[in-house]
Amino acid sequence: MALTVKVHLWDKRPNDKHVAAGYVIVNDAIQINITLWGDDSRGYFISYPGYKKQDGKWQETAGPVNKEIREAILDAVQRARTQTSKTESKPAPKKTEDVTESINIEPAVQPAVGKAPW
Repeated sequence: MALTVKVHLWDKRPNDKHVAAGYVIVNDAIQINITLWGDDSRGYFISYPGYKKQDGKWQETAGPVNKEIREAILDAVQRARTQTSKTESKPAPKKTEDVTESINIEPAVQPAVGKAPW
């Protein structure tokens, strides 16, 4: 099973605390909003849609199902961000531009197919 990820990054505003934000489209079927956090010294991570639980911890409501896919999406977002930063020397566009980064990976573990848990 191949995985194709397209990355769309929005223009960064001066007051944004995150590194980048936008969304990824997986296999031309699912769109998930993302926010990229971190720096070169500590590394980067993507936060996916979620909510804060009563115990103060965050619970993802949408995102990758395993570490391999999570890392592949992070790599694609970082490549798209690098591609975008190379063009930042020109004046910022009035309209947000698409930055598409497609990757293909073969997951080590195939997703389970069967009856839904609910």
